[in-house]
Amino acid sequence: MHSGRWYLAAHDHARDDMRTFRIDRMRRTVVIDGTALPPPDGFDPVAHINRSLARVPWPWEVEVLLELPVDEAAKRLTATLGELIYVDDGTLLRMRVSSLDWRPAS
Repeated sequence: MHSGRWYLAAHDHARDDMRTFRIDRMRRTVVIDGTALPPPDGFDPVAHINRSLARVPWPWEVEVLLELPVDEAAKRLTATLGELIYVDDGTLLRMRVSSLDWRPAS
């Protein structure tokens, strides 16, 4: 659950890939006979959904260089805010936003 909405990480047979589905947008669901396939080894559904939400395509992509290690940045930022990428100078925060009428706090 994130921001009052339920999400499901599941294999999409039409795309043959793992996807994130918003439960309230699911239509025409069908229960079938059989056993569900196990998730891929090491699959973390919460991490998958967090990455998916951080990659939602908004009009603007912003990159901020944080002068701290990735693990420290991860403690300070919500995982759905954006992607944290290790770089030599610290951590690159890559996020997508709907508006540039804001500024991060220092």
